[in-house]
Amino acid sequence: MIEAAGGKALAVTADVSKAVDARALVQAAVDRYGSLDVAVNNAGVFRGGQPLADLTEDDWRTQLDINVTGVFLALQAEIRQMRAQPSGGAIVNVASTFGVHTSSPGAAAYSASKAAVAVLSKGAAVDHIREGVRINVVSPGATDPDVPAPGRDGGRPRRTRTDHAPPRPYLRHLRSRRRRSLLGLGRRGVGGGHGPGGGQWRDGVKADNSAFHSLSWP
Repeated sequence: MIEAAGGKALAVTADVSKAVDARALVQAAVDRYGSLDVAVNNAGVFRGGQPLADLTEDDWRTQLDINVTGVFLALQAEIRQMRAQPSGGAIVNVASTFGVHTSSPGAAAYSASKAAVAVLSKGAAVDHIREGVRINVVSPGATDPDVPAPGRDGGRPRRTRTDHAPPRPYLRHLRSRRRRSLLGLGRRGVGGGHGPGGGQWRDGVKADNSAFHSLSWP
């Protein structure tokens, strides 16, 4: 689709929970395009749907391995490349409204993993801004993905279709070179897409008095 529209694209198969694959992804991009200027870490899974006491250890570990460790390993590989570039780079991590902002029955492990992504992002942001690497996080609501959304429905996950689009405008906004002063910014979808409020976005601290906030650096 990208190439058909006149752009350039590269597809690489990788296991984000493995450090060697994360490094290979970054190297493949650099080999093809000469640098890594922007990265969006969006890989994630939902497992379970049952109460926490009934969640299997395998489902718990799978969500942490992909949703949290995957972001950690990607950040390491991306930051090491970007801080070696004169132009630095911008990274946007995708968390979720499940986690810091809200919770749902059957989604304790998933919510914990996405809350970890939000906190990890803010910590990494202050660690590496002086090296020219900006890191932010967005927390979208349900957007009609190919994975089931957390929900009860007899203990089984349910599909959720919503009217609003994924936060592409905010990804473009946060990666822009004109937004170099933005750091550790949390964005969330108000209403999670369920109803007429879906698709409206605002700073997390204004939306629900959560711990999300915007930091700036000279």
